[in-house]
Amino acid sequence: MASFNVRPDIDAAAEKLSSTLGAKREIQRLPEVLWEGETVEMLATGIYGKGNGLLAMTSMRLIFLKHGVLSQQVEDFPYSKISSVQWSGGMLSGALSVFTSGNKAEIK
Repeated sequence: MASFNVRPDIDAAAEKLSSTLGAKREIQRLPEVLWEGETVEMLATGIYGKGNGLLAMTSMRLIFLKHGVLSQQVEDFPYSKISSVQWSGGMLSGALSVFTSGNKAEIK
């Protein structure tokens, strides 16, 4: 697996990814969207909205980050705002549904 040398917590989470395809730029940019004192616990790649990106589970929230050449998308879900989470999986892929205050976000 590739070495990123970003931050120890991000590097440790990135090492556990089976593939960083489509998420290398996001891993490098992740520190820019983290709050002070926030640490990354787990990473996954996924599709949310119209783009491939990186899903980060931190000590404070879930973050979806897509950092393209022409656009950037950051969607965050603080744990205090999440009412429930559902996971459905298949042989090759799955979907994570995050429910917050009557809204639903699906990350595939």
